[in-house]
Parts: sequence; structure tokens; C-alpha cells
Amino acid sequence: MKLEWDKFDLAIDESWHRDLRPWIESEECYNIYQKLKALPKGEVIPKSNLLWKPFLNCKKDNLKVVFMGLSPYHTRNTNKDFADGLAFSTMLSKTPPSLELLKNAMEDDLGYKSQTPNDLTYLAEQGVLLLNAALTTSYQKAGNHLDLWYPFHKYMYENVYSKHNGLIFIYFGKEAAKLQKLETPFIHYSKIVEHPAFSARQNREFKHENLFSYVNKILESNNGSGFKVNWLKFNETLPF
Repeated sequence: MKLEWDKFDLAIDESWHRDLRPWIESEECYNIYQKLKALPKGEVIPKSNLLWKPFLNCKKDNLKVVFMGLSPYHTRNTNKDFADGLAFSTMLSKTPPSLELLKNAMEDDLGYKSQTPNDLTYLAEQGVLLLNAALTTSYQKAGNHLDLWYPFHKYMYENVYSKHNGLIFIYFGKEAAKLQKLETPFIHYSKIVEHPAFSARQNREFKHENLFSYVNKILESNNGSGFKVNWLKFNETLPF
């Protein structure tokens, strides 16, 4: 048994079709979907039409950076999911603590105040693949689908990322960092930082280790001045 590709092609940018179609049509992917369908209605987050959003908003030709979080936001606000398919992002106006700390870290690292939105699509469009170690989660059960999605990440590292020199991986937290072992030696950059949710639970600022300027220094070093990610969408504001 396998899933029908025609139900997925419009949810994934064409630049990824050659890479992702074999996975979507694989027995492993079919088994994941069967397990998700077996869960109670309304339990799985995000909604199925948002699950592959990272590969819709970030074109493969633009790929520069992979953010690897833990799992989608597992809570809701007035019956609406915070999770929108992109790691750390939300389409809701209420800002989750992890995202608040992440945006504060961007400002602290780069030295600008900014009215950066909660919807991080603007980063995906610049080549930041906003993934989680688990592409789904259960309502109020953070990270409980980690093992379910490991085969997907193994496929991506072995068949896609391994062909992309100079790709930068940022792992947020110990669980996400377990995927680092799948990297192809000598062709990728990677950095492990704590997860903002961990900082939030301790009621302190996120120890970002200047990861945003770290990424831009690598991009500019390898590609020339000006080749970077504009982390703050409205970065025309004055420095601190």
C-alpha cells in the first residue's frame, strides 16, 4: 500500500517533488499516516493541509539553512492551533513563549529592535527550512511523535541533504540534536543550541549563542557580501 502523490503535489513546492515523491509513496510514509489516522479526531497537530508547509514556502533552490526544532506547538488558543506547519511560527496573533524568546534573541544578536511577525513564512522564503524533529504531535503532548518521524529525517539526510554542500543545520535542544549523527561528514555546518521552550520553563532569556549572525557569517564567507538571511523582517528600525 502507498499514499497517492496527487493528494500532496500542490502542498509541496515543485522544486521538492523529485526528492519528496519517493518518500510520500514509500511504505514507511504510508505507515506513518496510518498511525496518525488511528488517533482520535482532532488530536493530531498541525492539520494535515499544513504538515508539509516547510517544503511549500522554502524552495529547494533557495535552501541555505535547516532549523530543527522539537515538535509543533501542542496547545491551542480559543480552539485554534498555534502550530502552522513551520517550526516556531504561528498565524495567531498571540505569541507563544518560545517564539517570543526567539524574536528577542534575533534582536539581541543583530542589535536591532523590530516588529517581526509571528508568521515566519518570510524566513522560509529566504531559504530557511523550518522543520521539527517530529512533524506532528498530539494535543497537549509535546514531542510524543518523535520516533514516528525519524524514518523521514533519515531519508532526507541520506537522499537529499547529502547532495547539498555548505548546508547549515541549527539544532534546538537535545532531542533535535540526535539527528546530527545523520549529517554527511565534512560537507555541512551545524550548531546545537538550547530550545527556547527550555528557557521559557526556567523563566529566563534564551541562550542563543549568536546563532543568527553565525549563520550569516558562513553564508557571506562562502557566497560573498550581502548573501545572508534577513532575520528581522522589519529591520529598517534604528539600532539599540
